[in-house]
This record gives sequence, structure tokens and C-alpha cells, in this order.
Amino acid sequence: MERSFIAKGGTRRQPTQKEIDKDYIGTAKYIHLGPMGEASVQAAKWAREKGIPVVDDAGYFEETTEANTGLIDIFVGSRHYYNGLFKDENYEKNCKKVQKRGPKMVVFTLGAKGVVGIDGDKYFEIPAFKNITVVDTTGAGDVFHGAFIFGLLKCWDAEKAAKFSSAVSAIKCTRLGGRAALPDYKTVQNFIKTGKIDYTEIDKRVEYYHNGMINSVLANCK
Repeated sequence: MERSFIAKGGTRRQPTQKEIDKDYIGTAKYIHLGPMGEASVQAAKWAREKGIPVVDDAGYFEETTEANTGLIDIFVGSRHYYNGLFKDENYEKNCKKVQKRGPKMVVFTLGAKGVVGIDGDKYFEIPAFKNITVVDTTGAGDVFHGAFIFGLLKCWDAEKAAKFSSAVSAIKCTRLGGRAALPDYKTVQNFIKTGKIDYTEIDKRVEYYHNGMINSVLANCK
């Protein structure tokens, strides 16, 4: 199955340093950043001053992120970022290379190849879940990051957080939509243990979003 996207650039722009609130950032337990632009770099520095861990979503290779990896505590990169950095599959060696530049945790999501990472001195590999039918991968990376930070808030190590996040993303991908199939905690834990997914609540939500989308399209056609 192939997917095609047609995108049009909007008016959204990156925030400037003057537009972010130092006091507000200081209230966070974790701060989650994307490309390390001007505002993100400043936010990371302020978080560091307060001892707040900085998590970075390294989706695509960015020179600005490379230049500021030392400000990142938890580096979570995609296979696209990995391929932008490295030309081989020596995952342990390459995770350690990134770790030496600052982050305590380094995780790479590799799609069908699963997840690899290092947390302190512990390297780990987590295979992708195979017992699912993939319908839509839209938003899978964002879902992984959200679930991973949830794991960090529960004081899990990187390996446990990554396995949980992989399960959340896998379940999400079995239904259409970027967020409709997000599972609750109990559903994820049951899936990890048994490989089975309880769709009782998920399918209600999928239908709700589906009907809302249809109604919106019909309203715009009037």
C-alpha cells in the first residue's frame, strides 16, 4: 500500500526567543523539544538551569540539533535521523557516539526493525511488534514520544519506556487516523503480555472521529 501527500506551507513559523516564558518553562517536569532552533536552544538552557531534563524529538536530520546535542538529556531519534548520521547498522557503537556528546539516554526508532537505545551503560534492542495489521502509521512517531515521556514520569528506565511506547504506537497503527486508536494503559499492558488488543473503546473513538470528519466535509460542501 502506498501513500501520497500534498502539502501547502501555511503561515506558521518557529517561535522566537522573546516569545517563550522562562518562568513557565521552569514549572515543567520534562521539556520536550523538536528541531533545536533559537527558541528551543534557549528553552533547553533555561531547563538545564532548573535541573529539568530535556527530551528531543529528532525526526529528521538537522544541523541545528547536531550543534546543540550537548543540551539534550534524552535524545529520541527516528530512522531518518539515524541514516543522516550513520552509514552502518552498528547500533550500539553509534548510540554510544551520540551519548558521548551529552545525552544520558539515546533511543532510535527504526520502524520495522524496532527500537535500539542506550541508558547509562545499558544498551538494548527491542524488536517491532509483529502480530498486528498496520492500517495507518500517521502520527506513530509523535505517539511514541508522548508514551516515552509518560514512562519517564513513572520513573521507568529507557528500555521499559521504549517497549511501552512501541506497544502504544503499534496499537495506534492498527486503525485509521493519527490519534483515534490511542489505547489506554490497561489495553497496552494487556497487549504487551498477550499480543491481543481490546478494541472495545478504541473502535468507539475511531467511529466518533470518522463521523466528525464526514460531517465537517459535508458542512464545508454546502
